[in-house]
Amino acid sequence: MTIKKNYSVGDTVWIYGVSRSVHKITKGKVVYQFNLETIEDTQYVVSVQSSLGELLEVRDWNTISQDAKGPVGSLREMIAVSEMDAVNKKMLQAGYEFDPSYQPAEADEPTPDEIHAALERDQKAVEHAPLMIKENRPRTGNRRNFTRRKKP
Repeated sequence: MTIKKNYSVGDTVWIYGVSRSVHKITKGKVVYQFNLETIEDTQYVVSVQSSLGELLEVRDWNTISQDAKGPVGSLREMIAVSEMDAVNKKMLQAGYEFDPSYQPAEADEPTPDEIHAALERDQKAVEHAPLMIKENRPRTGNRRNFTRRKKP
């Protein structure tokens, strides 16, 4: 597996953390690159289209994925350096199963079935049983009339 550590202006890259779901990867384009004196890695300005307009993100190769499948560069390097069988064994021992084709469901967006179930619950909550009004019945029967005692 080759790990791309250098990008040029105009390259298409994928980054995490832009969309609402943390598991969704977003397509972007490198628009500028620069170096800082305190950091040895090249920094890239990535332009991402969103509903708000164009967003600019500053990233380095560690936090950029070179393809839409993921993962980011630092994770690719960690897996490539170590033995893949040993990594899979440790992940299985911890309860994780490594499947590169796995895409988790987006937690932010409800499914159509969940939407319909919520609408039905809402309609049932609004509907009430018909109001049963009791008629007034005249009092009949044993009415005890008490007479007052006179004081002696």
